[in-house]
Amino acid sequence: MKGKRFGIARIGAADQTAALLVMPRFGIQPDKDLSLIAVGAVPSRFAALTSGSVAATLLIPPETTKARELGFRVLANFMDIDIEYQQNAIYTTRNFINRKADALRQFVMAYSEGIHFIHTNPKATQQIMKKYLKGDDKSIEEAYLEVVLKAVPKIPYPTKTGLQTLLNFMMKTTPELANAKPEDFIDSHFIKELEDSGFYTKLYR
Repeated sequence: MKGKRFGIARIGAADQTAALLVMPRFGIQPDKDLSLIAVGAVPSRFAALTSGSVAATLLIPPETTKARELGFRVLANFMDIDIEYQQNAIYTTRNFINRKADALRQFVMAYSEGIHFIHTNPKATQQIMKKYLKGDDKSIEEAYLEVVLKAVPKIPYPTKTGLQTLLNFMMKTTPELANAKPEDFIDSHFIKELEDSGFYTKLYR
């Protein structure tokens, strides 16, 4: 891979961050050993790979399935790399939490019920995914098993370790974060209330 062109969505996008975090595990420094080329979203990156414009890129299903069918090889599954990272989360302000606690409590309950549906209704979930991702049954099932289930915990606590990974990464360009702690950005008391009440136990029994 060294010296080759690597396709990313854009500078600062999640896939670039993933590459910068994961590739050093394989002895590659992406910002030094690769030419990071901004080519757009996943379909555009897949097109750049198949045309030879880039030597490698990050893909997700259904493009991963298509790439394998064309003879491309998976070099690494980033979902299996032991790096905890907080990517998806629900954000709001402390002011809104203080003013709308009841509404947020109901939201977290509904959000958790949605996650329960994902984990307990694989066929129905895959049908919904197929509607929006436009993939075939094989690629949608792969996306469900390899991305959705692995990325969506049943009880959606934020990960302190994952946030620390993100802070460590951001400190390189934002030194004022040196004294920041994951706890400064987390308020999980709504989830804790639900867990203590037995909500999740009843949900998944």
